[in-house]
Amino acid sequence: MSANPADALPFADRLERARRALATDDLAGAIAHYEAAIELDPDARIAYWELGIASILADREEEAQTLWFSVMMAAGEAEADWLAELLVALNTEADRQRERRADRAWVLRRHAYEIAPDATDNTLALVDAAIEAARLSPDDLDEWNIAAIAANHDALALDRWGATFLRLLDRCRGDAALPAIARATFARPDLTDAFRQTLYPQLAVAALSLGITDRQATGALVLADVALEIVPDDFEVLNHTVNFYRQSRQYDLAVERAKRAEAAAKNDVDRAFAIALRLQCLLATGGRWPEAQAAADELRQRLSEAIDRDPRDLTSSQALHVLTSTFCLGYLRDRPDLDRPLVNRAAALAQVNLAALKGDRVARYRQQHQQQATPKSSGDKLRIGFLSDSLRSHSVGWLARWPFEYYDRDRFEFYAYVLNARSGDPVQQWYVDRAHRAHLCGIDSGEIADRIAADAVDILIDLDSLTVDVACAVMALKPAPVQCTWLGFDASGLPTIDYYIADALTLPDDAQDYYAETIWRLPHSYIAIDGFEQGVPTLHRRDLGPGGIAPDAIVYFTNQTGQKRNPDIIRLQLEVLRGVPGSHLLVKGLADAEAVRAAFLAIADDLNVERDRLHFLGRTRTEQEHRANLAIADIVLDTYPYNGATTTLETLWAGIPLVTRAGRQFSGRNSFAMLKQVGVEAGIAWSDREYVDWGVRLGRDASLRQSVAWQLRESRRRSPLWDGRGLTRDLEAAFEEMWARFLAGQC
Repeated sequence: MSANPADALPFADRLERARRALATDDLAGAIAHYEAAIELDPDARIAYWELGIASILADREEEAQTLWFSVMMAAGEAEADWLAELLVALNTEADRQRERRADRAWVLRRHAYEIAPDATDNTLALVDAAIEAARLSPDDLDEWNIAAIAANHDALALDRWGATFLRLLDRCRGDAALPAIARATFARPDLTDAFRQTLYPQLAVAALSLGITDRQATGALVLADVALEIVPDDFEVLNHTVNFYRQSRQYDLAVERAKRAEAAAKNDVDRAFAIALRLQCLLATGGRWPEAQAAADELRQRLSEAIDRDPRDLTSSQALHVLTSTFCLGYLRDRPDLDRPLVNRAAALAQVNLAALKGDRVARYRQQHQQQATPKSSGDKLRIGFLSDSLRSHSVGWLARWPFEYYDRDRFEFYAYVLNARSGDPVQQWYVDRAHRAHLCGIDSGEIADRIAADAVDILIDLDSLTVDVACAVMALKPAPVQCTWLGFDASGLPTIDYYIADALTLPDDAQDYYAETIWRLPHSYIAIDGFEQGVPTLHRRDLGPGGIAPDAIVYFTNQTGQKRNPDIIRLQLEVLRGVPGSHLLVKGLADAEAVRAAFLAIADDLNVERDRLHFLGRTRTEQEHRANLAIADIVLDTYPYNGATTTLETLWAGIPLVTRAGRQFSGRNSFAMLKQVGVEAGIAWSDREYVDWGVRLGRDASLRQSVAWQLRESRRRSPLWDGRGLTRDLEAAFEEMWARFLAGQC
């Protein structure tokens, strides 16, 4: 539509046609009609205001500003009135555009703000428009002085502000200005108890979501501290901020926050969980072992007392707290006969409470399972679901790939349920591309369980166990008729999990005596890979120490998280070093760097091992770089009672001899099992003395090292540890037999 100069319409009709064109997004026609109207009545300001609006919507903002400026030059003392007219026109059109084009409404509100920056209602309308159009920039809230507006109860009604504040919490929780805005909001003298009770829970949710879902631990801590200024004893906020401090490697603050959570606990379940948090933080430092041992003893006692009380009124969070409180016990001792029964009891109590809270869902899933209990028709495939927070750039994500690569798509459908999905993670996308169907989930266990049930998954595999509470919550609801734990961690003990997938080596013969789940032993190895991607080395002997490490010196290497280090294993590693003159030890792993250094140096001094033979390494940029840097090591020294798993596979794939101390628990037998799988006996110790002896012998005996390296290279051709396709066939056979047992009523 366009105006015809010969069309002699009167001004009112021309203006009406311009407005109709604007309403139908005919911006060119609207501009032409407005210009024609102005020719008819050069004094009609409304035509100028609306022409400028049409120009803005047509991305001709400079023309609009020039037009308005030229009109305002003639305003004189009427400037304020004329600006008010323009403001009304902008706001009217912004309101109309809001439902249709949020980005256009935002542009118009921005111009309105420039005209009246001190008008509170206009500014809040701009905030709302920016949120809706996803155009809020990092500095906008500061620039618009929103904290001062929030605090100005004389100029801004509480209900008007409350609506905007809730939108900020929901959509802009990571904005750096939000903590100050929150403080101003809760400091308002007109804040009623009712409004406080409405706003505070949303503030707490925003803080926790920022850390959990958005993975912004530092920002979450700042916002959570505002919440704790308002409700200092909010247990959920306190316990989550423990993890945020730990994630940001502020270990001492994490420990102190855990103590504060313990003080705020109002029942024995929460108190035990707070102790477990403190224990996790102490272990993560890698250097506060005596405190960790004391905390572990206290945890076992407190948790056992809480379970003995047999509470049946736990919230969902409390039930998960009972279950996940046992997570760290395996790091402290190799006594599964003592610790697994406590894990099983905690899991049973958690299960009872979680099932009661979600009774309708549980009943609905059970009924569906009965309908699924029929043999597959010809052409129907067995549906296998994989539930994990770790199907991404993570140890589990690297190791679980091979079944997804090789599974028989004529007989099976693999479903991936990615918890707390990460945008842009390449490994996560790898799984999405290879699964029959993939769901990028959040952290709502009920929604995730419903999705699994809707997909009619036959066998659900949990890869995370006690390391991820959301996964535990999903498994407790039993959305699939057969459920298993595999790969990521020791079994959770949940009664809804039918099988724990292992092999003949990773668990001793008597393990079934203390596992609640049925142990399903694969015929070869519970884990296998085809290899690892490797980068270019960035670590060289010449770069270590003042003069570098001599080419003929023996280099030992230990790479584990702080949780796996303790004074006993550090002492054994340094005794190995003392037994091989001129040797060096490289220490690497996520922990409190200073605490780990202090722990090693103190024991080195006690054993008269020169400090300059110890080298403490930082993290590499990528997994591929880390694996390439393993080439610097002659021998890798494992940890105990919690061995390496991914790190052991990386070591053996690189052809480097390994010294490990084997035990009884799953996490203390990984390295032993993997060495046996590749046919290597050298380096397997069953006592502290054997650990030191193997370390010294491998360091002194070059021919033995060469023999082990040759065995490791040869193992690539025949070992089940390097046969991802073979592992997949073993898993497929296991799945089919599990399903047959279910159909026979044996599961």
